[in-house]
Amino acid sequence: MSVLELNDERVISILRHIYQWRSEPQNSRGAMERPRVAKEAEFAFKQAFAYCPFSPEAVFHFMNLLLNQAPGPRVDDAILLLETCHKLDPYSEQISFYLEQLKKSKTTPPPGERLNQAFAQIQQAISPP
Repeated sequence: MSVLELNDERVISILRHIYQWRSEPQNSRGAMERPRVAKEAEFAFKQAFAYCPFSPEAVFHFMNLLLNQAPGPRVDDAILLLETCHKLDPYSEQISFYLEQLKKSKTTPPPGERLNQAFAQIQQAISPP
């Protein structure tokens, strides 16, 4: 990797962090600015991923952005991101671990739903026939 490429990667990384920081509610100037800055942050993460799709820093920060976006987490997009990275770096234990965890999170019900299911089973067990 040349010095120029390294500098480009650092510039993209710095921009990613600035946009991500500005997209957080406590750091933005107002509600009108947040969606625009979040969109810019996602674009900067996409650039970093296109530039170096096997970089753990680029991949994990992009995954974090996707999973913490309003109105809700974009789990499918995060899984696609990790699957792409995994194809390029199949021996990365971190990528494999997070990919497995995200896929499990899609199949297991949320904690509140599991609790409701447990209460329903208890109710059925104690109710008279």
